[in-house]
Amino acid sequence: MNQNYFKKIINNNKEVEELEKECLSIDTSKSFLFSFPDGIEKHYKKMRFQEYKKLNLIFISLGLLFFNLFAVTDKIMIKDIYHTAWYIRFFYITPIGLISLYFIKNTKKNIIMDILIINGLIQAASAILIMLYISHYYLASYYHSGIFIVAISGILVMKLSIRSKFIFTILINIINILAFYFIKTIPFESKINISFVLFALCILALSTACEYEFFLRKVFIRSLMQELGKASLEKKNKYLEIISNKDELTKLANRRFFNDYFKRLSTQKGNGIFPITILFVDIDDFKKFNDNYGHTEGDKCLKQVASVFKKYTKRKFDLAARYGGEEFIIIFTSTNHDNAFQIAEKIRKSIYDLKIPHQYSAVEEYVTISIGISIMAEDTGEMKKFIELADKALYTAKTSGKNKTVIMS
Repeated sequence: MNQNYFKKIINNNKEVEELEKECLSIDTSKSFLFSFPDGIEKHYKKMRFQEYKKLNLIFISLGLLFFNLFAVTDKIMIKDIYHTAWYIRFFYITPIGLISLYFIKNTKKNIIMDILIINGLIQAASAILIMLYISHYYLASYYHSGIFIVAISGILVMKLSIRSKFIFTILINIINILAFYFIKTIPFESKINISFVLFALCILALSTACEYEFFLRKVFIRSLMQELGKASLEKKNKYLEIISNKDELTKLANRRFFNDYFKRLSTQKGNGIFPITILFVDIDDFKKFNDNYGHTEGDKCLKQVASVFKKYTKRKFDLAARYGGEEFIIIFTSTNHDNAFQIAEKIRKSIYDLKIPHQYSAVEEYVTISIGISIMAEDTGEMKKFIELADKALYTAKTSGKNKTVIMS
């Protein structure tokens, strides 16, 4: 089975869980597995189509070759009409086969391919029966064995759907019986025997074809379920990774992710991200806000404040994280001293402009923030130092009246 195809199915299918449910609804322990639910059946046929098309093109080409090589026996078995037989082989069946090859190669539908193949096989069987009908040579009756080859080719060799193989089985037996009505060179008793042998041969071949089809379907569904299981596990792992790196309330990065991210970022060289600015942010008098307005309003306030930080960290390497409680930390890359102060002031004013009432604040009537800034001019390997500097700057802003921005250099 083509594992890459299963991955494509999963990658292109948004509802992986639904696909997994469909798979689980299939009883793979059954001896007979004729079809899948519509969604899975479509994928199964699509996967088989390209593979079957290539094989059918090869088999038809070989079939045409052998069918024309049998022209050598025409001069022996049907000596009286071998010129007519050659005409039928080379100027009737061969063109039909070549046309079928062309259309099969260019078709994108299973049903078209099946119709073309069945038509070619029935034409080949009919050609043999026509030769039998018009020949009166004493060896002509033995030529009927060619029908058995066509029957086996259609049921076991050619890659058709099981439904198409059933249809082909019915058709080849019908034309054989109809042809026997006109063929006089074969005794009636022999016709009965040949008809039963052909029918039995078709049933045995069809049973084998069905068994193989059931086997392929079971392998397909088990392989698909295995890949779906992997995809489902990967999805859950990714989800766990996301929630372990994200603050559930504000949807910002959490402290753990920030520390890992800053560690990786601060060791980058030659990519234009320096200087790196760190903003340590604290909501002023947030404990009083929580105590007086309640935790529900407190959570709402944190979300509103976080939404402002998100707006200012849309560049590739910038990041906002909730550091703990009402504390936040923000990274800006390629940001110097002056720009850092300007951005921090815009953020501080944007928070005030939210107009979140805070009558218990010792600073303003609305929620405000204090910001401490440190700037990492280049990779020094002292990540912890710059976080501490930003924390000290925040402490200075808090102790000097709050609702301020302070830079530590």
